[in-house]
Amino acid sequence: MTFEEVSAEAQGFVDLVASRTGRHLIQVVTVPEPAGAPDELHFVRIVSWGYVLLNEAGSVMFKELARSLKSSRPEVSKTYQDGKRDIEALRTMLSHNLAEASRANERTRRIAEAWLLQNGAPGNWPIRCNNLCRTLHAMLLGLRGAFAQLCEEGEDGQVGVDQLLAAVDRAWPPHLFDGVVSSIAEEVGLPSLEAVEFRKPRQEEWMKLVALFPTRAEASEALERVIRAEMHRIFGPARG
Repeated sequence: MTFEEVSAEAQGFVDLVASRTGRHLIQVVTVPEPAGAPDELHFVRIVSWGYVLLNEAGSVMFKELARSLKSSRPEVSKTYQDGKRDIEALRTMLSHNLAEASRANERTRRIAEAWLLQNGAPGNWPIRCNNLCRTLHAMLLGLRGAFAQLCEEGEDGQVGVDQLLAAVDRAWPPHLFDGVVSSIAEEVGLPSLEAVEFRKPRQEEWMKLVALFPTRAEASEALERVIRAEMHRIFGPARG
């Protein structure tokens, strides 16, 4: 299994969802794609691409489809959840310092190291690339199946689609807040502001705020006003 095959399956799923819902619920993955020989860099980029696809580009929709899989197809759900766990652990081990002794770091190391040991001898990057691509491909097929099943609910299949869209519009994963924070920080002359650190102590309050509005567009507008006012209160008006 190659990354090109995984990418083609992902794009086909993206197109299917857009066609059926009329909306782009899965964003474009912009991290560098793996290319060339299946070496260590190739593997690292598969991990990075898979992580962004699952946890950022399609996170809200995939979460809803995964919930559906858990009740309707538990064996497929296990494949999806195990794959997501492994990719998250591999990405963390490859991208972060886990020197600090903590239960979370130990668990992440164990998961990542177990996957590497079970998927090829040390240095056998072609086998590891192949196996990781197989996992991603199986996960995408599972999500596609859950989406197809959802599209069959109701007389015309619209009931399930409407429920999915409503769930997506209600969800606000952390990275969406971070994007708004970064955009407004740039606007008010604070481009180096750490969006994640600014968001963390305020996230619970912001979640309550966006829940007051029936649509994501209205919630976004209100959230931008709140964040802009907060930055002006703390840092003062922009210069010039």
